[in-house]
Amino acid sequence: MLTVGEVMERRFLTVRETDRIGPVLDWMDRYKTRVVPVLNDKKKLVGIISERQLYRGLFLQEYDPLQVIEDIVNRQFITAHQEENWIQVAKRLLIYNQEIVPVVEKGAVIGMITQDLVVDQFITKII
Repeated sequence: MLTVGEVMERRFLTVRETDRIGPVLDWMDRYKTRVVPVLNDKKKLVGIISERQLYRGLFLQEYDPLQVIEDIVNRQFITAHQEENWIQVAKRLLIYNQEIVPVVEKGAVIGMITQDLVVDQFITKII
């Protein structure tokens, strides 16, 4: 059985807590990503933020484009380790209705499991 480390995406966008909403949305659009990990100044994972959350907050005028991500980051998220069975992580992704599962080692993000990656892996294994 494949491990998370064998299938995870190794190239992905991250943002810092001190980044502002406006630029973060621009980066997410440029890199075609809907959810990103948020790191602190020591490059440790502290949460995730979604494009949907940011646009909704701006539309409802709950957020300001100059507001820092730290104020609104979702600090409740699930993670994975590279030695785990990737199917188990895919199940958690679905159970917790998450779009991404950051793969962490000593608090640092080293990879990413995404919904798209899970679908691609299942299609690859079926065909």
